Amino acid sequence: GNLALTSLPEGITSIGDSAFDYCENLALTSLPEGITSIGYYAFGSCTNLALTSLPEGITSINDSAFIDCTNLALTSLPAGLTSIGQYAFGYCENLALTSLPEGITSIGKSAFDYCENLALTSLPKGITSIGYYAFAHCTGLTSLTFLGTPTSIA
Repeated sequence: GNLALTSLPEGITSIGDSAFDYCENLALTSLPEGITSIGYYAFGSCTNLALTSLPEGITSINDSAFIDCTNLALTSLPAGLTSIGQYAFGYCENLALTSLPEGITSIGKSAFDYCENLALTSLPKGITSIGYYAFAHCTGLTSLTFLGTPTSIA
């Protein structure tokens, strides 16, 4: 769509499912503090979304929340984050994460599929579940050390 917001109002606690799906002109550079969850396809295919960080209160990023956000340039994720859904960051080719928060317990199927600039070197020890193809086609990953003991790696 043609929605070209550059900011969201304070007081929002969640971004709902498909809230901005296919808003190619959405130009947010930050999200307000107080958000705890980001819904399914919340920002799907928002190709101009250029967030550089996410608020610290976010605990979950649902399936396909940022899928195909080709300009998403996050270098870190919030410390309180515990789960990353399926395809949450799929096809985010400019995503340049260098680490994941220690509190992460699950990474969904294809969560980082085609994130070519992903620069992780290790995965936190608290992760108990890693889905199929979680890091498929991440050509920037050359070595990835898992620091824990998973109960499920697909």
